[in-house]
Amino acid sequence: MVALGLRLHEGCWSLYLNEPDLDGILAAWVLLQHDRLTAHRRERLFAVVPLLRIEGHADTYGLELPDLTGLGPRRLARERRRLDRLRGAEIELRRHGMWGEVDPLLYAAAVLEALARSLIDGHLRRI
Repeated sequence: MVALGLRLHEGCWSLYLNEPDLDGILAAWVLLQHDRLTAHRRERLFAVVPLLRIEGHADTYGLELPDLTGLGPRRLARERRRLDRLRGAEIELRRHGMWGEVDPLLYAAAVLEALARSLIDGHLRRI
């Protein structure tokens, strides 16, 4: 929707997530950052797309069929490492049976902040 130019800056929007897992928060982050991601010839958006592709692929197929991502082995490994870092707290909470006890708003805010540091600050240094 962001790449196609949906006019997110117009009107009042509500965003609902069924849970604050990484795929939902990534989607929300892209929508919330649409203006920053589409500025400067969309370089920021294109820098984030591989990460979105890997997360969407993992959500759909698990970690099977990595060739369907369209990314080479090195890029795929790099993006998976980034996702693992971003998903680290979620994995630990789930492993210890505490995922259902997490405050979804506080957790989402923390992950959104980590995404901002990683995707905007981290990616743009390399563009």
